[in-house]
Amino acid sequence: MNSRERQETAMEWFERQPADRKLEALFRSEVMSRCELYNRKAYLNYTAAINETARDFRINSSTIWRWKALIEGVSKIDWLPYLCPRKTMPVLNLPSACIIADGVK
Repeated sequence: MNSRERQETAMEWFERQPADRKLEALFRSEVMSRCELYNRKAYLNYTAAINETARDFRINSSTIWRWKALIEGVSKIDWLPYLCPRKTMPVLNLPSACIIADGVK
């Protein structure tokens, strides 16, 4: 599979995701774009750019570093599938024996 086919596959996967995941990917992309802006236009090194962006968006800088790792070497136009959340919390199906009368286990 060549890079073009991989890109189409990633975008096809992204398009099938629920709206909330797509919105989160868009938010993450906006955050990473701000980092790029600070790095290129404000002439900040990447650590300073991430710290400034973290303050702007009120998120932890370690979160931005994780997102940066996800898109390392990926063209900006292809960021959304890579920044889209993949994990969801499983729905717990507890047996009724686990539930006490007051609803606390």
